[in-house]
Amino acid sequence: MIKDFDRWLAPIAKRKPSTIMHIDAEQLHGQIAKQRGEYSANRAIQLARSVFNKAKQFKIYQGENPFSNLTLFPEEPRNRFLSTAEAARLINALQDGLHIDLHDFIMLDLMTGARKTNLLSMRWDEISDLSSMPVTWTIPETKNGTSQVVPLGADEIKNSKAQTKKI
Repeated sequence: MIKDFDRWLAPIAKRKPSTIMHIDAEQLHGQIAKQRGEYSANRAIQLARSVFNKAKQFKIYQGENPFSNLTLFPEEPRNRFLSTAEAARLINALQDGLHIDLHDFIMLDLMTGARKTNLLSMRWDEISDLSSMPVTWTIPETKNGTSQVVPLGADEIKNSKAQTKKI
């Protein structure tokens, strides 16, 4: 985050917060969009908005947040998936002596598509009975606050049984 602050907000970093106006925020947004792209410009404005909000929360700044009510550039949601070649290279690299727990974690991530935080907090009581098919993993609370059921195939179950023997 400090790199982002330095990269995006350097033009206003040395100014007193009370001297930064809404028009300055708009100009900075446009300038970053031209130099680094609209997505970077949006992230910069969100970071600056957050900095001002925290300063107000900590009572070290009293004025209005010049970055609030700034219209962000439209963004298209991005879905990025590994190509077959990329997945093959990753799996080959994993089999070349990587720490076994990291290997199992990455393979389970590849097979389920679950978020890292969900995988890290996975518990055995969230897994349905391994002896009856289909086996599922119920994530109690996802990022959006809902639960999610993830079907587990034979490879995921094989890896989970191997992990159980290690524990």
